[in-house]
Amino acid sequence: MVRHLVDYVAIVELISDESHDVDPDEDTHLVLDRGSGVKGKVVQRFPKEDWEGFEFPEDGIVTFCQPGGWRTYDYPRPPESFNFIFTNMEGQYTYVSCLSVFEPCNDVLDNPDCIDVDDELQTSFFYRSDSKRASLAASCSELPRTLYGPKCLLVLSTFPFFNTFKESLKELYTRYIEDIKVMKESDALDRVESIIATLLSTEVPERGTAVEHPLKVDLEGRTINVERLHLSNQPPYTGTQVFNLVSTIGIGHTLQLVSAMITDHKIMFISSNYSTLLSAANAAQCLIYPVTVRHYTFIPVLPKSLLEFVSSPTPYCTGIHVCNLPYILDEGFIGQTVIVDMDSGTLKIPSDIEMEIPVFPGHFRKYLTHCLKLILDPKYLLSDLAYAPPPRALSPPALQDKEIRAALCSSSPGCWLSTGVVWWLSGLIPNPS
Repeated sequence: MVRHLVDYVAIVELISDESHDVDPDEDTHLVLDRGSGVKGKVVQRFPKEDWEGFEFPEDGIVTFCQPGGWRTYDYPRPPESFNFIFTNMEGQYTYVSCLSVFEPCNDVLDNPDCIDVDDELQTSFFYRSDSKRASLAASCSELPRTLYGPKCLLVLSTFPFFNTFKESLKELYTRYIEDIKVMKESDALDRVESIIATLLSTEVPERGTAVEHPLKVDLEGRTINVERLHLSNQPPYTGTQVFNLVSTIGIGHTLQLVSAMITDHKIMFISSNYSTLLSAANAAQCLIYPVTVRHYTFIPVLPKSLLEFVSSPTPYCTGIHVCNLPYILDEGFIGQTVIVDMDSGTLKIPSDIEMEIPVFPGHFRKYLTHCLKLILDPKYLLSDLAYAPPPRALSPPALQDKEIRAALCSSSPGCWLSTGVVWWLSGLIPNPS
């Protein structure tokens, strides 16, 4: 079966939500700013027909490409890029990369009262501090406003080549913006469609096939290298994700996280950055390799409209933007969930499940802590020596990532899996004391 580097390319735009009833006594601008009167819609997709065995998830990408909800803004936001993952009923993943740009949308919203504000005012509004921005907004409250809405360019694939997809989307959008200045719009669109055709037609060799590394994609003059060919599902590719997770939350919290995942507890990551949520959730799964947790519901970035999912009784690994945390806490959705705060580097285990998460055996925990400490801080064993030899050079983050995973996959007596299974089973036996 031929596997394509990219399976679908889609464009999702903001449109007016005609099903929303607006109170005539309420300010229309305020309603739109809360996102009450707008929604997203797939306006273009390539190819137009579904691939056999891979249905285009239209409703899903509309929800996930704007996790905070579809809404308008009073100022032009800079382009944003992040990634997310779909999990189907068979546990198979679809990897999606999204580039969001913000364009004037007054004509889309059919709001004739809003006209363009002076460009200089918009620019100064964007680059001012929050306090000055608020003051400027108050002084200009009587002026008609330009509203900006997101337009999302998406790539869907069965391969987690997020860096490649991000660069491809940036090249796609940049090429269009530059071409539209020097040629007709129809010609610029033809060049964009040519780039999309290249992405869709690039094939990934079957597993076991001798191939040239790295795989390259030629996008109308610019060559983009694919990070790595996944000719096998094992071992998983993480880049620096595991290193970033361990260095952020620390060794002790990392071992607690592994314990929680092995014993099928619900895991929730919290961050103010969507990319961090995906990276941390993916790294957590790779920490326990070669053990797999396919029965886990894996949603690295949970949209605002699906927050009630965290009250599910089944185990999951998900990520929540920090702005949605107050709503979850108010509703009491996370009573038995292990919370990992990536912004503060903390891990919190609720008291009612703390006894259900077993700790590593003493000698095993000591060995793992020792190995991880040497990887993250080579001077660790030399700090008390009067005449210390030169420390081992600190490995690059990508190599430290592999060293951390190697330490978690092995122990001095042999594979940690055998030791880990015995430890895991001991956690299922009630403690007589």
